[in-house]
Amino acid sequence: MPPRPIRHFTKPAIDFTQQLQKLQARDLVVTDEPRALRYLANISYYRLSGYWGSFLTPGTSHFQPGTTFDDILHRYQFDRQLRLLCLEAIERLEISFRTQIIYHITRYTGDNNWYEQARFFKRGTPAEQAASARLLATIRGELDRAKSKTFIADYYRFYDQPRNPPAWMVLELLSFGTLYNLFTQFVDTAPKLAIANHFNLALRVFDS
Repeated sequence: MPPRPIRHFTKPAIDFTQQLQKLQARDLVVTDEPRALRYLANISYYRLSGYWGSFLTPGTSHFQPGTTFDDILHRYQFDRQLRLLCLEAIERLEISFRTQIIYHITRYTGDNNWYEQARFFKRGTPAEQAASARLLATIRGELDRAKSKTFIADYYRFYDQPRNPPAWMVLELLSFGTLYNLFTQFVDTAPKLAIANHFNLALRVFDS
């Protein structure tokens, strides 16, 4: 089989005015050109291109009759607002999950530094031992990288023991993925059940 010929990308970069002219040449209706140029300068032609595919006449690169710049813009704005709403909901869930882990597991263990002790994590099988070792190493790495952060630096400046800050400080540094691993690998069920109950979910759903 002969080798495939090398294909070169040859499209030139064009300015905002040329981008708008290109859209108009493809039959897009633009009623306010200065306004459309402002949007192209702040959103970008390429990003907007992801929202106009369904407005094209099938099999062509031309817009369906009557399609306006605002039609595309409204679709982009709807998607943006939806993403912002989803991100807000995810952030609220993450903060609540983080708070519940700190509250219930710290109270259950009676140890402010439970997050760095292997005895609090599943170690019944070689796989669980390896997973808990990776988890603890990840947490140590996050803590080392965060020692310049004000609230972590202040702990080391003012205190000598315990060696590391309490869970309510350190867990604020962890990614959601690490936080979830912390939850699933915690050895005892009782605090995990309390956390799941807070969200009105069965533990098997939360812990799977």
